[in-house]
Amino acid sequence: MASTSALCLEALRAPAGVTVALQPVSSDAVRARAPKALTTGETLDFRTLVPQPGGLFDYKLFGPGTVIDAPALDLDAPARPPKTQFARIVLPAAVVHPLAFAHAPARLAALAGWSEADVLACRGDAARRRLADLAAALEASPDGRAFVLRELAVLPPDLRPLIRLDDDRWQTSPINEQYRHVMRRSSRLAKAIEGGGPPDVLDAELAGLHGALESLFENLSALAGGPTELFDALGVLAGGGELTGRLYRASAVVFALGFELASPTS
Repeated sequence: MASTSALCLEALRAPAGVTVALQPVSSDAVRARAPKALTTGETLDFRTLVPQPGGLFDYKLFGPGTVIDAPALDLDAPARPPKTQFARIVLPAAVVHPLAFAHAPARLAALAGWSEADVLACRGDAARRRLADLAAALEASPDGRAFVLRELAVLPPDLRPLIRLDDDRWQTSPINEQYRHVMRRSSRLAKAIEGGGPPDVLDAELAGLHGALESLFENLSALAGGPTELFDALGVLAGGGELTGRLYRASAVVFALGFELASPTS
């Protein structure tokens, strides 16, 4: 448990001295909190302003409290019970957790039974085939499989609303754009797999999906104020502090990143 939590902290670039214990979210936990799956990464039909079915603002996925332009979260006020829920994205292939890959290569290598140099060699076009090999090695490890993604939770709409501009146009958030990009890359990989594409095409599409997920996760971390603010909030949550808007945001972002506070018995 200690090494797994340390990998989680390193993946999220926790500041020195952090004592919060984290663990990866299991697929069962994702499905429990995010029972409905996206079928598209689109937001609205901008002619009618109706949310796209199966998309990022579909109330059938995220709950009856879903609105496209939720007011800005009051970070310091007590948080009200959310009227929305998570949805999820089902990936067409196993993907190594991008933040663990980017920020904790040595710990990830140990779980996979590889050397750190082997993990570092997975970067770049010449070695992208090794991403699939690394995912397979981690899935064969009892602790390593927790750092392989097959499904991920999608942040509720109230934390990534659209903004109506003065000229009646709508502005989306970087998070929505990143989710849309992940869905597009996921669809491309799924079609390549279904079509029996050659290995180099499959490798390229898997690398593209991995990159899209890394960009999404870095943007999610920034949404929570960066590592320092995120872990300050998690420390309060771990201590049983009253749930405020800031703490609600932090707990939601961490779950969307594939982590959660470790239970005392873990």
